[in-house]
Amino acid sequence: MRKKVLIIFIDSLPYFIIKKRNLYINDLGEVVPISPGLGYSINIYAELFAGLSPDEIGFFNKWIPNTRVYESNIFKDLFFNILDYSRISPLLSRILHIIYGKLTKKGNIANIPFSYLKYFQKKENMDIFFTKKFPTIFNEFNLELCLSPFFKKRIGENDQKAYEMALNHVKSGKNVFLMLGDLDGISHIHGLESEYYNSYIEKLDQMCSTIIEEFKKENGDKSEIVVLSDHGMANVNEGIKINLERNFGKIGWNSYLYFLDSTYLRIWLMDQSLAPDIEEFLKGLKNGILLDDDLRNKYGITNRKFGDYIFILNEGKVFFPGFMGGRLVKAMHGYLPDFESQKGIFIHSNLYNVDIAPKSCKEVYNYIRGIMK
Repeated sequence: MRKKVLIIFIDSLPYFIIKKRNLYINDLGEVVPISPGLGYSINIYAELFAGLSPDEIGFFNKWIPNTRVYESNIFKDLFFNILDYSRISPLLSRILHIIYGKLTKKGNIANIPFSYLKYFQKKENMDIFFTKKFPTIFNEFNLELCLSPFFKKRIGENDQKAYEMALNHVKSGKNVFLMLGDLDGISHIHGLESEYYNSYIEKLDQMCSTIIEEFKKENGDKSEIVVLSDHGMANVNEGIKINLERNFGKIGWNSYLYFLDSTYLRIWLMDQSLAPDIEEFLKGLKNGILLDDDLRNKYGITNRKFGDYIFILNEGKVFFPGFMGGRLVKAMHGYLPDFESQKGIFIHSNLYNVDIAPKSCKEVYNYIRGIMK
């Protein structure tokens, strides 16, 4: 008879956290560390579930330069310039961004300076679960998707809803993909090893235990169970302030664009005469590294539409104030994958030879396809 598959995906669950705890999932099978590529979830999901690097899928991170023509409006521009003074207080700026996003129905516009919003657009993280543009484990195989981010409740409540949905599908004898996504937000807000974080790890483990045991009861020897995560997490110890405008003037279609994305600074050049000064500036920055051509090739981000320059901070640092949240996060991911803190997990209940286990997120796709065929 055909095997039944249960995949539990836990966003931001670090290998180094799991290995030092006595958890149910540690006894499910060998816990293998897997290395993410560069970027955030929108790209790591593409690696895990479609086997595609940023170059292959055509985008890198969520926010990208706008391709639509912007019609200048003197009154709107003036209003946004006034609102930008709120950046004196990143938290106030974030509140105003939330209000603006709701009033205009634009949704989450992060914390991008209001006068800079016209230069950027975003892709949605969850597209990978529903696309038919390229093969994924979701459009190739019959999986019931239970995705916590779609419930849009408070952090800690979304996972419960997705878990309950998945448990019902398991009891109905279906193949299930369960995404538990709240740990990512809990990590950012509370940090690693906080009381809330530790208790939530235990809660996630209990969810896994209950649904896996139910799945085994329903399917017996036909059971194929995978538990995995996309990346790890590191505690933040410093916010890095940077002011490109002071050195190169305000951004614009005739000069340059930049985006401060927590651990990444990306710069797009429209005026190539700025290149020598900007490159010298970036190479002189401490607390991080300017990715050279070799590293960009290694991680599959050679396409210049991802940024003429990509600078990434050292572990434990984030750009603050930046273009994302209104407060300094307590933990972050998106650093170089070589750091042990950045490694996620991969567990397969029927893995008997660790040597054939995936070592990177990009290898997970073909491994899971092999299980499900």
